[in-house]
Amino acid sequence: MLLGVESTKSSVNDSPAFAHRPFPLLFPAMLPEIRVFVNSGLVDVPAGSAVRDAVRRFDPALGNRVIAGTAYVTDGRGIEVDPDQVLASGAILRVVVRARRGSNADA
Repeated sequence: MLLGVESTKSSVNDSPAFAHRPFPLLFPAMLPEIRVFVNSGLVDVPAGSAVRDAVRRFDPALGNRVIAGTAYVTDGRGIEVDPDQVLASGAILRVVVRARRGSNADA
């Protein structure tokens, strides 16, 4: 005993303040849905979804155009991405409709 204080040996881990409290660890790959941005909208899609799935959820007609090849998708930097590419949470996508040229268009 030191100055009226009883000495007990205990580790920091025995303290209730440091007791293990179980909580679920959430990793982006384990989330059931992810959020991505398509044009000006926010879209929730299942984790593991492809670019085409997010575009279809945003606008089914645009999604069909991407699949048909009359539109393409770029990332947030303006680089064209494959419609089959798997998305990461927070991805920024922009859909660009290809210009159609008629038979009388200037070359």
